[in-house]
Amino acid sequence: MRFDSYHPLVNFVFFASVLVMAGSFNQPVFLSLSLVTSFVCLFSIRKKTAVVTGIFLLCFTLAYALYYSTFHHFGVTVLRSNVINNQITVEAFVFGMVQGIKISAVILWLRSFMTIFSMDKVVYLLGCILPKLSLFLAITLRYLPLINKRFAEIKVARKCIGRGIEQKNPVKFLKNISQVLAATVNWSLEAMIIISNSMRSRGYQLRKRTAYELFSFGSRDRIMLLVMTLAQTCIWSGHFLDQTRSIYNPEITINQITIFSYLFYTVYAFYCLVPVALQLYNHLRFDYLLAKYDEALMDISDPVLYGKQRY
Repeated sequence: MRFDSYHPLVNFVFFASVLVMAGSFNQPVFLSLSLVTSFVCLFSIRKKTAVVTGIFLLCFTLAYALYYSTFHHFGVTVLRSNVINNQITVEAFVFGMVQGIKISAVILWLRSFMTIFSMDKVVYLLGCILPKLSLFLAITLRYLPLINKRFAEIKVARKCIGRGIEQKNPVKFLKNISQVLAATVNWSLEAMIIISNSMRSRGYQLRKRTAYELFSFGSRDRIMLLVMTLAQTCIWSGHFLDQTRSIYNPEITINQITIFSYLFYTVYAFYCLVPVALQLYNHLRFDYLLAKYDEALMDISDPVLYGKQRY
């Protein structure tokens, strides 16, 4: 029931929509929700990566806001003057923060996208539209780890015979590293020829060739896509009603918050937290089934219910 177990089309629609919305909305509430939900989504998948990335992006946002307010001069609320006597305004600093938060949210969503959207899903989606491009990507992305693995194997093998690249003499180092690279390149060329002949033998150039499809579009995918469509309709309705836009030049102007604004905020937060909710539901369901299994084992081992113990 995890979000990555859904059809690749569902995953792609979700991440494409949240990326577009994170880069389009500049209203403070929507900006905050976009940043917080993107961090929570990445934290639920990869905790250490989310913390490190979040700290880096926080520093980046502050630095970008200082840079933007230093070199862009607009607004009416002057904070101070810089070293070249240009005015730094609140509006320029806030707009720099807005741009930094947008970039940070997009980066966090992209990290989650790269974690959930595996290569087989990319090949599956592109295979329906651009089969040759999908095949090229599959071979290339599979081939790069093999080159790194073979380079490490050749390096270790040459180290065992005393010709490793850990040499203090620069001449010996250059000689040994060139030989390792030459062996790796030779192996790569041979492997490319083998792969090319293999794919040609399998008929990948035929026009009416068939392809194995690992994924199937089921009823739960249809329901999820319908729910996502309704949520996006509500969110973009708020966008066209000017609930997601704010003005920062020459003054900071935020549209009036009404009772419908809270509806848009709630739907947007719900939509962005769909992967987290599914993962939390999966953990709770697993703990519940595990507790029932342990309880069943305790009942079976009870001598009162199932007779005397046998020795």
